[in-house]
Amino acid sequence: MGEVTVGASFSLTGRYALQGRQAAAGLRFWAAEANAWGGLPLGPEARRAVRVVIHDDGSRAAGLEVNLARLQDRDGADILFGPYGSDLALRAVRLVAARHRVLWNHGGASDAVAAAAPQAVVTGIAPASAYFASLPALLRQREPGLDRLAILHGAAGTFGCHVAAGAAAAAREAGLEYVATFPFTLPLADRPDALAAVRAWRPRAAICAGRFEDDVWLAARRDRLGPDCCVLAAVAAGLGAFGAAAGPAAEGVLGASHWEPPTTAEQDAHPGGAGFAARYARVHDSLPEYPAALSYAMGTALAACAARAGALDEHALRRAALEAEFPTILGRFRLDPATGRQVGYRPVAVEWCGGRKRVVAPAP
Repeated sequence: MGEVTVGASFSLTGRYALQGRQAAAGLRFWAAEANAWGGLPLGPEARRAVRVVIHDDGSRAAGLEVNLARLQDRDGADILFGPYGSDLALRAVRLVAARHRVLWNHGGASDAVAAAAPQAVVTGIAPASAYFASLPALLRQREPGLDRLAILHGAAGTFGCHVAAGAAAAAREAGLEYVATFPFTLPLADRPDALAAVRAWRPRAAICAGRFEDDVWLAARRDRLGPDCCVLAAVAAGLGAFGAAAGPAAEGVLGASHWEPPTTAEQDAHPGGAGFAARYARVHDSLPEYPAALSYAMGTALAACAARAGALDEHALRRAALEAEFPTILGRFRLDPATGRQVGYRPVAVEWCGGRKRVVAPAP
């Protein structure tokens, strides 16, 4: 039957270790299931066993560069999976493109990743600009008089800028009259001037798109956003670790999540999601979080494209991805042929209530 080697550079240590370890678990879980079902399909009859090789990049660009070279030159990787984190994914796309290879991008949400080298990437993750697409309408529904939204974002890199731009556009579409963005240099704890500017603007609601630790830090200091600010949303609040890190301060904070274990009512929009969650939990003794779901869904997308292409040629697989539309546990997989961005699904809005996340707004 032969083997297909899927190689990945994931952050098993360093600042992205939380998400990188979950992504590694999701990819390995997909490969185990694919092999149990006969392997990766190549057309109507042929199948090949999946071998996964993962190297730790330490959440560093230098480690990523070494890993990608090793995967291609020593490990013979047929398929390359990118890292979690937009900064690393953007670097990975450029490195892979230089060798005329294709990166399967499950974890780099910045809109810039798909644009960096369109011929060299298949993106499964919804873009950063869509993270809070459903939030402004939810805020107006809850509090019709809410009219002032502040958006804080890390100024370094491209991820926070794209989250902010997408949230601002969604806010204006929802009818919020006053929307302002406040870029800050990291870490937020060292930038009292940024919070002073937000406070002086007197927002009714705020969104923060910083690092995980910035979002946690701000959750415990919401009063610094001003007396009128009654709502806080943060990118990090989409992860279960946010609740553990922020403790009681997490209560009421809204976030964006690429995937949550679906309720009975939500299963039609996330086909197979409940089964995936149950099977994963039996192996790992815990429900999967969205980084695991993203890498698992990227594996199922690879399998769907391989079945259509009938070959392992990377560029044929990418063409199949551009032409196809199919269900995954995230929702629909569909790429915009003009930009290469994932447009088939959108993140959901979640809220921390009683120490748990709950979905409060489905994808628009």
